[in-house]
Amino acid sequence: FREDSSGQVLAESKRDDLHAYLGLHYPAEDIPLPAREIFRKIWVRPLPSVSYAQSEIVPLLNPLTSAPLDMTYAFLRGASVMYTDYLKNMGVQMTLTLSIVVEGHLWGLIACHHYAPKLVPWPLRAVCELLAQVASLQLRAVENREHARYREQMSASTHALVERMLTEGNEINELLDEAPGLAAFLEVDGMALLEQGKWHTRGTVPNESMLHSLAEWVNQT
Repeated sequence: FREDSSGQVLAESKRDDLHAYLGLHYPAEDIPLPAREIFRKIWVRPLPSVSYAQSEIVPLLNPLTSAPLDMTYAFLRGASVMYTDYLKNMGVQMTLTLSIVVEGHLWGLIACHHYAPKLVPWPLRAVCELLAQVASLQLRAVENREHARYREQMSASTHALVERMLTEGNEINELLDEAPGLAAFLEVDGMALLEQGKWHTRGTVPNESMLHSLAEWVNQT
């Protein structure tokens, strides 16, 4: 999931005769917040048949507390009609969903689809739960390593740039030209440096009026 809760299919494994979803994007509304909260709390969510007949809980409210029964962790809990209709429109008859949770946040889902009703036995569901937990831990470890590596590279580039300014006395323009891959490393299309009221720019940047406004905003924050 992205920061705006929209999603993107990052990886896929399928039969050759099935439609591909790899790379597709979908809006946040496709998986509402209540459903996301359930996925955040459970590792595996099976739905053996999207055409099952629901049975109502009796009574609907707890007679002692007047509160509805919390079915979050129940394997037999039903699915919303919107969800089952969504799957039917895809031609899917069974689904098993694994949650990827990183530091308490729902990072993504692994959705397993079958084109006929299928009951996944408990031992296999237990293995899937372990897989989801291991994948979540591995993802967090990879992200931590990438963040640490990026911080180290940023620190080294900053120190090298400052050292050249102090020892060589280069002009700002020369430093911008000589800094190897600085824009690529920062993943930017342009750079702007303000020195004693004068702007030094490279690449695609706003006009000077907008740059001055941006500099004032940065100083205020």
